[in-house]
Amino acid sequence: METEEQGNYKGVRGLQTTREEVLRNDDLEAIHSKIQGEYYVGYYLPVHTVARNLEKVQPERFVFPSKMVRCLVALLWLFGKRKTEILLLKRRHVSWNDKMLRVRFRVKKKKLSEYRGGVRETFAKEVTLENPYTKYVIDWCNTLGAEDYLFPSKAPAKKETRVRKVTTSWFSKKQGKRIKKTFVYTDEDTNHLTPVMAWKIIKSLDPKAWVHLFRKSLATNFAEEGCTESQLMAWFDWEKADTAQGYVSKGPKLTEQMSKRLW
Repeated sequence: METEEQGNYKGVRGLQTTREEVLRNDDLEAIHSKIQGEYYVGYYLPVHTVARNLEKVQPERFVFPSKMVRCLVALLWLFGKRKTEILLLKRRHVSWNDKMLRVRFRVKKKKLSEYRGGVRETFAKEVTLENPYTKYVIDWCNTLGAEDYLFPSKAPAKKETRVRKVTTSWFSKKQGKRIKKTFVYTDEDTNHLTPVMAWKIIKSLDPKAWVHLFRKSLATNFAEEGCTESQLMAWFDWEKADTAQGYVSKGPKLTEQMSKRLW
């Protein structure tokens, strides 16, 4: 049965749904099938309003170009990056040739992604153009200028500093206990789509999905295809092996030798 964890509706995380399975290709096809016409019209109603029987509360309505919404879903699925890393992308960060799509990400949780020698470092990832979802990225990018955000804010352009706090926890096998940390991020430019709005778009497309689920799903699918810890760390730009180990231990790579037995 679907359950809901009540959070701060006005915050970054909002309400997060639990589900039995990660996203698969069928789920992606179902999501894309809901994006029809030139503009996507989405509706979002917080779960806690339903739980409290607030029948008079109207769902929030929002409208975005369908090409932009398809691009957002495609990028989350293709690269599994954090929502802020996706939302910070500009058109100049995306390129392609006749074989590969390349995207250069600024990794928010990686210390080296800030400045080294006065140059901001980015981390490039590539996906073959044979992947059908790359076309959604290219289609939207072809409508933008080099300095345009891929996902621009509808609010008037402005320059300000926004401070966000994200608290997360995980179990450390090395320390034998659960670790809880709060990360503070400073966004100097807020002229792109907010993480909250991106979250609402995904929720409107699939109530049982959320933005970070794409990252978890991609890592799970990679592990099931036999990716090693090193490969996962390289793709997701993880600095510690613990996270990658959690996915690899559930995949077939560690039991590959046993799977080849003839007895």
